[in-house]
Amino acid sequence: MTGKPVRSDILRRNPSCPVLVALSADSPVGERLRRLWHADGTTAAHLREMADLVEESGGRHAAEQLSRGHLDSALEYLGQAELSPAAATELTALFDRIVNRTADTGATSSRTS
Repeated sequence: MTGKPVRSDILRRNPSCPVLVALSADSPVGERLRRLWHADGTTAAHLREMADLVEESGGRHAAEQLSRGHLDSALEYLGQAELSPAAATELTALFDRIVNRTADTGATSSRTS
């Protein structure tokens, strides 16, 4: 959940982390995505195909793994910060929402935006 329209980053050719991973893939899927990325296509089918290729190449999975690694580090440092229990609990919940992309109601779902 990001609060952004689905595939808006792909439409604007904003290279998010999952897209960068997918674009750098040394595979036929990565090559196909690179061709589509540099083309001017903005149809729903074109954007859907690019999003599918990001998923197929493992871009979203790699970005999730990276985020979870950063979360683990942040939680470790948080534990060393000697904050009040209430502050630590609130920060832990915030970090979890950021990494796991949970949001308040009304946000638009976006897998590889």
